[in-house]
Amino acid sequence: MKRPWQVYFIAIWILITFSMHIGMIFGVVSTAISWMLGQYPPDPKNPWLGLILIPLIPFWVITLVRLVQLRSFGIIASIILLLMACIYSLFFLFVSSSVIFYSTEPISNAFLIPAFQELSYLLLSLVCIWYLSRRTFRNYCKRFVEEKRLELLQRDAQT
Repeated sequence: MKRPWQVYFIAIWILITFSMHIGMIFGVVSTAISWMLGQYPPDPKNPWLGLILIPLIPFWVITLVRLVQLRSFGIIASIILLLMACIYSLFFLFVSSSVIFYSTEPISNAFLIPAFQELSYLLLSLVCIWYLSRRTFRNYCKRFVEEKRLELLQRDAQT
């Protein structure tokens, strides 16, 4: 039984999406900490600000590895992480749409391009969530993991 190629696409999509979102979260956190310290604009030479996000990276890597292995933890964690990214994208779209619709000045591409970018992230994330949460995919994953386990047991019995 082969892994479905869509799982690799979803893993790459999670990698791209969370790279972008971690960068944005880092910007927000560094700005907030700089304001608390009385420094504005943020000092880019503060390397300790990145330490706040370091605990997220191992969880993120484990989730991707477990997803590619078709384990239930990886699938559930991926769905949760993609849902959080969708919530973030919806919040961004809500804020940018309120700026676009309630602005009295002409709208520049500075608001439209990121809004379309977030809309595409939202739609692709929703498609990935739909694919990962399908019953047929979950059943396939259970069969795949069981088959791999039986292959390992047979290989160990032969040696």
